[in-house]
Amino acid sequence: MTHSLLALLLACSASSSEAPAPATSPGQEASPVQAAAADTGQEQPLVGDVSEGDQAVHTDQRLAARHILVSYEGAQGAPKSLTRSRAEALERARALHARLLAGEDFSALARAESDDPSASMGGMLGSFEPGTMVPLFEQPLVRLDEGELSEPVETPFGFHLIERLPLLEYRLAHVLVQWQGRRNDKSGRTQEEARLRIEEARAALQAGTPADQVARTFSDGPSAAWGGELGWMQKGQMVQTFDEAAFALGVGEHSEIIETSLGYHLVIRLE
Repeated sequence: MTHSLLALLLACSASSSEAPAPATSPGQEASPVQAAAADTGQEQPLVGDVSEGDQAVHTDQRLAARHILVSYEGAQGAPKSLTRSRAEALERARALHARLLAGEDFSALARAESDDPSASMGGMLGSFEPGTMVPLFEQPLVRLDEGELSEPVETPFGFHLIERLPLLEYRLAHVLVQWQGRRNDKSGRTQEEARLRIEEARAALQAGTPADQVARTFSDGPSAAWGGELGWMQKGQMVQTFDEAAFALGVGEHSEIIETSLGYHLVIRLE
């Protein structure tokens, strides 16, 4: 997985990617957590797959957050072209903090002002286990109430405005069917052939075939090898069409066919 500025905040991180390693727009680096996306008018890559060893990792103490990063010259991971001083960065972070307190939309402000690749996702970091982030980032986060905004927090990467989010996670799987021209497609199918295949997969689910068996039979991408498993995903962490479909499901239910930049999907809620 490509590392971003904040990927270096991770004490540990490993995931194979269903989408390309970058979890943002083409040419941008990945965010520190699995691929997240926001409704920016251009569809983003979907989500990053988890490895088989990560699939069952889940505790009630998990955290969810988004942030805005203001970097400065000499900060870890800062572009060489950045000439902002540390004092200027702190002043800028304080000004952005005031704008948020005055009611500006966090997601929109992150897209416009954050220096981290997660800017394209409204600053979303998704959900993660305690101990995932370095203490300079995580200790202020755990002291926040849900929905509360931090003062500017400094790490080696710059100044962060951190908002703790309510933890709303589903354990998800999916069936992905691609066609020529879709991101990372290796199938060589036409779109019409892909539509027939995803409809066949949906019919199998409706007939009671176990979801993991359907995924192994019909799905494209690395997640097919472990039954389409995507792991625990935080609401707001995925592209809007996928996110809306996933978080409308009850346990054991599957979605209707949806389309993203990767292809056709059937989303399945496992837990």
